[in-house]
Amino acid sequence: MSNKLTRMAKQLLNIEEDLPCRFDYARDRHAHIDDFDVYVFEQTWGSTALGFGGIGGQAMTTENTYVFIPLNCDQPCFVYFGSRFAYKVEYSDIFMNDVRSGHVESVSRSGKYTPQ
Repeated sequence: MSNKLTRMAKQLLNIEEDLPCRFDYARDRHAHIDDFDVYVFEQTWGSTALGFGGIGGQAMTTENTYVFIPLNCDQPCFVYFGSRFAYKVEYSDIFMNDVRSGHVESVSRSGKYTPQ
């Protein structure tokens, strides 16, 4: 259990450093990491490449997914697989249904969340 918590803590520290670099300050110049709710859940992927695609070992791999949802700022939602940034997407009911169900799309399928 402690290894799992240590790994999660390290991932969150990396995300805390990276996330502000992804903010669109033209939309909201006062955005801060505290302006987001975070959802954390495990997802199982078909390879070690997680939801990024590309070349990875052919082994079922479970990794933490972190989704940051804006509360008090005009920013998109941000998705991380492990401690790596995956994509940003505008808030939508379709996206939130997937977040609540504990399964968001891979990078290559994230277009599902783009309004038509």
